[in-house]
Amino acid sequence: MSNEYFVRRNGEVSGPHSLAMIRKGLEEKKLKANDLLSLSSDGPWERVAAVHKEIRAGRPFFDQGANANKPTETPQGKPQEEGLEDRLGAIDELVEEEQLLPPLRVIRPKKKIKKSVSREAEIDERLTKNLRMWAWVGGGLVTVAIVVAVVFAIPLLKGLRDRTASTTQEEEQQRREEGRQQEEEQQRQEERQRLAKENAKKTLVDGMTNFGAGLRGKKVKRVEIGAGVATITDDKNGLSHVKIECKNGLIIDADWKRAFNDFGYDIYEPKVSKDYNRLAVMTTARGVIASYLNGKYD
Repeated sequence: MSNEYFVRRNGEVSGPHSLAMIRKGLEEKKLKANDLLSLSSDGPWERVAAVHKEIRAGRPFFDQGANANKPTETPQGKPQEEGLEDRLGAIDELVEEEQLLPPLRVIRPKKKIKKSVSREAEIDERLTKNLRMWAWVGGGLVTVAIVVAVVFAIPLLKGLRDRTASTTQEEEQQRREEGRQQEEEQQRQEERQRLAKENAKKTLVDGMTNFGAGLRGKKVKRVEIGAGVATITDDKNGLSHVKIECKNGLIIDADWKRAFNDFGYDIYEPKVSKDYNRLAVMTTARGVIASYLNGKYD
């Protein structure tokens, strides 16, 4: 019988292969420790872990006689395993080189293997379906949570933005109001200062005017009326004068003199500090002169 070998791996048989090919497969680590070798496709089979030394040395590792694969007997008639220590050492060496595969699986009949594979496939498919279902449910829950968060967040953010804008507008309006009040207060203060200066000046001028008029034989009368303040200079022998300082800033100056007519005086065209209704100016001036002559200011 030629030294041609068959290889069995995972229940599948390949070959025949020469010893050189087996040796090359071992060196290239294509043969694993749990692979099986035989001289026949029907067996008996021997693990690579038990004969790897013979393969590396290039020696045939199966007997060609009738006693192939049988243990020898000791002189006492008891069988012994030849090369047991060598085989154990070889297994340890292969373990150290990380060439051993996981523990050898028990080879079952093809029908049982098919049932086991089918059962495993069914379990894997069921697990896959369950995982997909839970993934879909989890994704749906996450989506719902995100939508709910967005729905509640939008009004909240809008309210916060509106509140911030409202607060900003109120603060801005308050600052403007404070600025306006400060400006008005400053304007009132300036106006009071101006009026005080004008009153002081008028008092001085009126005093000097009254003093001069008294020296010239004229009578000066200063009275408050509804429209403002009226200053009447009465010269019985000559031309008299009336000056009316209205509250609205209008100043009326008019000359007048006593006369023998229905009014008891004649008035000349008044002068005003700004454009104003002539009838109103004339009525105001005549009213002050008539009241003075009738003794209402005594």
